[in-house]
Amino acid sequence: MTRMKATAASTAMLLLCVAAPLAAHAASFSSEAAWQAAAGAFSLENFDAIGIGTQLSSLPGLGISFGLLNDGVSFPSVQTNASGFGGVNH
Repeated sequence: MTRMKATAASTAMLLLCVAAPLAAHAASFSSEAAWQAAAGAFSLENFDAIGIGTQLSSLPGLGISFGLLNDGVSFPSVQTNASGFGGVNH
């Protein structure tokens, strides 16, 4: 009987520890330079070196791969800001 009480008490304590909410913390930044300094190593892709209309199957510097569009033939392509159809805005 004593062993059962000890086990029940231990189980209750374990459940309390596991179920206790953990506090989340997030930093906020008011400038891109401050964010970059805090982030450390990062990759930035601005699409300036990629020609308009170029199909993109991946952005290796960012570790992103794109699948084929619904036509099953073409990948998303770089578009100008004036166009919003099926591509990445340039």
